[in-house]
Amino acid sequence: MNVATEYRAGVFALTGICGLIDVACFVAIGGVFAELMTGNLLLVGISIGTRQFDPSTAALYASAIVPFLLGAFAAGRL
Repeated sequence: MNVATEYRAGVFALTGICGLIDVACFVAIGGVFAELMTGNLLLVGISIGTRQFDPSTAALYASAIVPFLLGAFAAGRL
């Protein structure tokens, strides 16, 4: 079994889960996609999982994720 075959099931699972979240948010919120941070969170998770997380790049991830979380919290409070 080659490396590409080993990762294929995981990639399909991640794609399916993200698709389900997109559909659930789209239907529940009334036509708005809320799964925009998937790519950022996936990159953080992969880098942590493979032990290649570099703290110097944490600011890049945080610059996208923190404002998203603040906006989501503020919108939820409204």
